[in-house]
Amino acid sequence: MHMSLRCGLWALVLLAGAGLLRAQPDGDEPPALLEPEQVEAPEQANRREARRLYGQALTAQRQDRLVEALRNFERARELDPESVAPYRALIPLYLAIGRAEDALAACERVVKLEPGDHETWYIYARHLRDLGRPKDARAALEKGLACPSAHEAYDLLVQMNFDLGALSEDAQDWARAETAFQAVVKILVDKREHLLDMGPYGPEQLDQETAKSCERLGQVCMRAGKHDRAVAAFMQAQKRDPERAGRLSYHLAQVYVAKSQPAEALKHLDDYLKTQPQGDEAHKLRIEVLKKLGRDRDVLPGLEMAAARDPYNIPLHLLLARHYTVEKQWEAAEKRYATLVESNPGPDVYRAIFTMHKERGTQLKVLDLLDQTLKAARDPKDEGDENPGAVVDFTKSAAAAARARSMLPVLRDDPELVKALLALVQTELTDQRPRFRDTLRYLAILAYRTKQTPAAERLFRACLPTITPRTEAEVYSGLLDALIDQRKHAEVVKLCQEGLNKAQATNRVLFYVKMAPALLRLGKMDEALTAMEEAVKVADEGNRLGVQRLKIEVLRQAEKYDQALAECEALLQEYHRPQQVRDIRYSLSNVCTSAHQHDRAEEQLRLILDADPHDATANNDLGYIMADRGKNLEEAEKLIRRAIELDVAEKQRGKAVNADGAEANAAYIDSLGWVLFRLGQLDEARAQLEKAAKLAGGEEDPVVWDHLGDVYFKLKQPARARTAWEKSVQLYEQERRRKPDERYEEIKGKLKLLDKELKQR
Repeated sequence: MHMSLRCGLWALVLLAGAGLLRAQPDGDEPPALLEPEQVEAPEQANRREARRLYGQALTAQRQDRLVEALRNFERARELDPESVAPYRALIPLYLAIGRAEDALAACERVVKLEPGDHETWYIYARHLRDLGRPKDARAALEKGLACPSAHEAYDLLVQMNFDLGALSEDAQDWARAETAFQAVVKILVDKREHLLDMGPYGPEQLDQETAKSCERLGQVCMRAGKHDRAVAAFMQAQKRDPERAGRLSYHLAQVYVAKSQPAEALKHLDDYLKTQPQGDEAHKLRIEVLKKLGRDRDVLPGLEMAAARDPYNIPLHLLLARHYTVEKQWEAAEKRYATLVESNPGPDVYRAIFTMHKERGTQLKVLDLLDQTLKAARDPKDEGDENPGAVVDFTKSAAAAARARSMLPVLRDDPELVKALLALVQTELTDQRPRFRDTLRYLAILAYRTKQTPAAERLFRACLPTITPRTEAEVYSGLLDALIDQRKHAEVVKLCQEGLNKAQATNRVLFYVKMAPALLRLGKMDEALTAMEEAVKVADEGNRLGVQRLKIEVLRQAEKYDQALAECEALLQEYHRPQQVRDIRYSLSNVCTSAHQHDRAEEQLRLILDADPHDATANNDLGYIMADRGKNLEEAEKLIRRAIELDVAEKQRGKAVNADGAEANAAYIDSLGWVLFRLGQLDEARAQLEKAAKLAGGEEDPVVWDHLGDVYFKLKQPARARTAWEKSVQLYEQERRRKPDERYEEIKGKLKLLDKELKQR
């Protein structure tokens, strides 16, 4: 078993066992903690009771009554706080039930009472490491290794030194890491017979463990620049584990490269490559070595031979294809890529193909490849509709669809290439040579995703004449989003009206909910409300509440607060599921905030958090409301930081997939910047607000720029304050609101005051 497999709970299993970190006598009675005197003082009575409880706890633990055991150990600890046994017994129980802080405190108490307890020092160190405190973990291991008792427990001594070496390596303390790994190797070699007698090693396994420790020692020496010691360690590893000798040759090759001995490095590299390792790392190193030897001509033949021997090593074949392009052997490169596409059409393959065409200036081939792939991947149902009686090859279509799924993310991550493809397809559209309808649709989506919105609009419009029932909703929705982003509110209304008249497979709710905000921006409040009322009428059971909440949002923006509040109250009577109630309360809090009913807004958010303390949005909004009012600022900061923490954790769990990946939420970062501003922490506030202004959703939020202007002004940076406030005013004006927003008027006032102040100077 490798050293790394003996981590975590291994120590607890080894040390705790039936004896709870210390061997106990047979039977249920624990060792006497204190001999009672004839006349007991209160302290003596407490100790006697602690002894009794400790014994009961041991019995309960052996019978798997862990809750009772835990309770009695804790009572024994309270009655006799100077006795180490209850603390030691509690450590594995606390760790098992996830009470990390209590386990840490118990460890600290044990090593304070018995500083020579190497076993607890080891558990303490592992726990500190798991809590992200590597420096403290190293210190604990060093104290444990200094205990005289540690030098008799060879198996644990090995693990303690190994962990210390690993932690020192992470800290780039090469000297300490080398010393620790040397100690591991020495014990494994010198105490071999003792370790074999103790178990759990067999002779072959112990040799393997020794070899792996030598390998780790060699890696540390290599990083420290001690090349001769590294060579010796790797060679010792090869002797201990001959079956891995070939693979260990790679490390030797790296050392000889560092020693500027390319010929020796090449010999060991070739030994390593005989094992056919996956990946291309070693092959890249071989290319580097050949060039140092002046053997550039041998690079390509060597790659060809290796690829012929290892047909399933995709990175190797990609490396070969790239070298064909380096040598301008375009036909050979394309042939190799074509083979790779057939066997493994993954994103890495297409990324390499697209890079080749960008370098050659042949982006048209990328467009052709995308077009051909999407044609082959077209929905068989659509094909059957267009060609009644046609024989549809479902297998071919599915394979092409898999290739398309690999291509599109690569294009999405390459805005420069997308821009080139958009220019090509626009020329074709001008010349009335349109591509396959799905090609235009996906290019429109890619244009929108890469923030080339005008191009996205043109392509979505080009898709309208050829939409199918399968793609209709996506095309309409994409075009509407592109128009909304460009603030073309009148065109949004026009397209929604056309969709309501012409669309056959698109939910009519889409057109109403997109049209209403546009009408509001155009100052047509009554028409906006009429649109939302129609949306509520046609909404089905699954999305009705969402549509009703959108109507409330339109009422809020139209400043019809009384009606909005009444509708929220009505919804609370109609819906009763926890998530539904949460959503309605959130809408109600927004309306109350706009209506300056801040206490009621806070009340709704606190009710949400009472039901679910992990609601990131409610944490943020409650914190922001308090920060904006300048009250409970410390609590506000905690709430906002909690919201950011929850948001990051949710994104890292990967439950939600979106174009922004794990990017921070601009609104939450803005809230943090604002509460820090209120707390007077101006530099920290500036950093957070500048970050928010660069994030998606923050760069075009007038509130973010207003806050940033306030911070610059307080920092006595009037030029920057002016720029930020002017940006905020510009964004407000672009919204073309029905009537001037209060904050908008306030910012204009700030700019006037700034001008007046500068003139007075």
